[in-house]
Amino acid sequence: MNLTKGTLQLTILLGVVILILVGIVGYLVWKVQKHPTPPTPPTPPQTSLKLLYPKGEEVWKERETYKIKWEAKGVKKVNIEYGDGKSYFVVQDYPADKGEYEWTPQGIVEQYEGFVMKPLAEVQIKISIWDSEHPNLYDKSDDITLISQETADWKVYRNEEYGFEFRYPNEWNNVKQTGDTIMFINSSSQYSGERPADFVVRIYQKPSNLLLEEWVKNLKDIKSEEEITGRIPKGFFEELNGHSFYLIKTTSALSATFIKNAFIEKKGVVVRFSKDLVKREDERIIDLILQTFSWL
Repeated sequence: MNLTKGTLQLTILLGVVILILVGIVGYLVWKVQKHPTPPTPPTPPQTSLKLLYPKGEEVWKERETYKIKWEAKGVKKVNIEYGDGKSYFVVQDYPADKGEYEWTPQGIVEQYEGFVMKPLAEVQIKISIWDSEHPNLYDKSDDITLISQETADWKVYRNEEYGFEFRYPNEWNNVKQTGDTIMFINSSSQYSGERPADFVVRIYQKPSNLLLEEWVKNLKDIKSEEEITGRIPKGFFEELNGHSFYLIKTTSALSATFIKNAFIEKKGVVVRFSKDLVKREDERIIDLILQTFSWL
């Protein structure tokens, strides 16, 4: 068969193209065989951990049982802790699929002062939960108020006029108010003669140009302390449950015992708390009362 010059050139060109294509395909096959594409890794399971209860702002009582609840996905075990400035474990390596854990808080509403354990009326705590194996996966509540079992059922005195409230023992069942003086009396206790007040609250107006501690030293009964005892009483500030009280002890003319006085001020209004320290537990009681104090 005779081929024209043009046909021969076209045939040669097609042959070259075919060879090039075969070479490319062969190279790709060789490359895949020598450097296979790694398999796509399996998609890791989605993990999540959410604290459902408590959320925060709850009020719990010490020695009562509460259920801590959560929702977990892809988590095997969880750690739960509470914190009040420091952190303490509630439970470790607990099965996450349980979804809840019953906890009875106790021994929390107290603190050491030196080597003495001082009871507290309440503390603020947070509940945290996290994956035991991956601590970066966690959730926590806002502040929860944990109330001491001792003060949880106390009565509440509320003064709307001056805007404050506090708790006091149930046995002080007689409350008398004369002007800006409020007396709390245990009328059921045995006492010969007129029963003195177990606890007294007085309200004053203070000039704005005087510091609280200077104003206190000029009160009549504080100034007369030097005449009675020959000493000038010294006071100090103490922070109790977020409030700053000025504390000073004086001597009772009736019982020759100490009286613990606590002063707190807001916008020129001074509230004074006074308690005779007759019994061993009296100072502990007034400390607990002061810790329940709050402005409205």
